[in-house]
Amino acid sequence: MRLVSRVACVLALGAALAAAPAGAQIPGAHYTGTTTNENFPFSFDVAPDGKSVTNVVTSYIPYCSNGLYQILSTNSTYAFPVDEGTITGEDTAGFPRLLLRGSFTAPNEASGNFDASSAAGIGAYCNELQQPWTARTTASLPGGNPGGGDPGGGGDPGGGDPGTGGDPGTVAGQPSLTVSWPKGVLLKPSLANGFVVGITLNQPAALSGKLILSAKDAKKYGLGKKALTIAKASSALGGTDTALEFKVKKAIAKKLKKAKKLKLVLEVTAVNADGVKGKGGQTLSFGS
Repeated sequence: MRLVSRVACVLALGAALAAAPAGAQIPGAHYTGTTTNENFPFSFDVAPDGKSVTNVVTSYIPYCSNGLYQILSTNSTYAFPVDEGTITGEDTAGFPRLLLRGSFTAPNEASGNFDASSAAGIGAYCNELQQPWTARTTASLPGGNPGGGDPGGGGDPGGGDPGTGGDPGTVAGQPSLTVSWPKGVLLKPSLANGFVVGITLNQPAALSGKLILSAKDAKKYGLGKKALTIAKASSALGGTDTALEFKVKKAIAKKLKKAKKLKLVLEVTAVNADGVKGKGGQTLSFGS
């Protein structure tokens, strides 16, 4: 019954994707995001010619014919074709067998769904159908934004931010940021595959971030007696809606896999085009 209903959903969404307006994928860009239902990290690379996506990395929880559920991962190097902003292809040689669908809804945004199927042993077959995903990139289209610069450039009526008396077109003040972190992010796949933290800024800024494990947890999992930075990430000066992608070192991830739940402190520094710094952060909670 579950299979029949999922297949119906696949057909319906497949038709919707086919009708979606074509986007403009960014050649050579790395897109990162999450799966919608299970909050697993999801990422891929657009080929330099923009005609395919590859290196699809994610995790999923399939239903198996023997009644068991388990977390599986995929790192597909298959080149999924991209035609007029639409992704459609199937990796039949890799493990698991992966069917990927999606579309670039904007130059730096994409969304879609995937099916994954694999044998889990003699007499058992596992599948994940209709798993939605979303992904973004901080890369820019070759040649910069169409029209050059921000809309309204080349005159900037009023100069700078409204109400400021600074130089025309300059950004005044300290950068501030808001962290986006969904509930229910699972620990083990995040340690294995990495994960993405969404960041919203009040102005364009370059970011640098670090994840800190408390001294208590460092001692508990055999990583020393002091608070420990377990991962770092950064992004270049870009837009106000961006993200940081973190990857924990294998040796540290191996020890933290013993945990069922974990909290990490995220510290982020933002630096705007004038060199003015701002800081922010949040505690990120991971579940089992």
